[in-house]
Amino acid sequence: MGVIGLRLKYELEGRSVLDLEPIPNQKKSISTIRSFPKQISEFDLLRERVTTFASVCAEKLRKQKSCCHTIIVMLVVDRHTIQTSKYYFNMAVTLPFATNSSLTISNVAIDMLKQLHKGNENMKFKKAGVIVTELINENQKQFQLFEEENPKHLALMKVMDQLNAKIGYTKVKLASQNLNLTWNMNQNHLSPKYTTNFKDILEIRCQ
Repeated sequence: MGVIGLRLKYELEGRSVLDLEPIPNQKKSISTIRSFPKQISEFDLLRERVTTFASVCAEKLRKQKSCCHTIIVMLVVDRHTIQTSKYYFNMAVTLPFATNSSLTISNVAIDMLKQLHKGNENMKFKKAGVIVTELINENQKQFQLFEEENPKHLALMKVMDQLNAKIGYTKVKLASQNLNLTWNMNQNHLSPKYTTNFKDILEIRCQ
């Protein structure tokens, strides 16, 4: 049976010769970055988008059973339509505790958005994003004595995830999110859906 047969014989005899498949590593960072269907300057609209992106990042963290220490918010200006000396605006905050709470991450993201938007009220942005990094396994989270998030968040996030899994994805959201959309994506250049949309079915004229 050759080398393979010999290895199989050794394994059956209790002598390990086959390496185990390595467990895939968790992501080192998670990001949600999207372009808007139109340029946005109003703070309320930006806040809704950033809140949604932060919530999506938090959901991904909980799905892979991770927590983050650092949160980054970014805004991007369309360099093709606006002439300015700065096209990228970003800010990062490192928390004293690890978290995967949608409430905590979105609140921190909104605070950074306020600082980024201040002084740029008339600037129109084409894209925004939230990035969470410095990830750790949620089982390795160390609780702090003086600075720690509300312990009720853990139970609340668990209930939200259970409800969304039961009644439909993103049915339960934060109050500051758009209840009808996960995010507004710029979809002006999507490829036709030839096999899944009747409107995009190819038409052939026979002569």
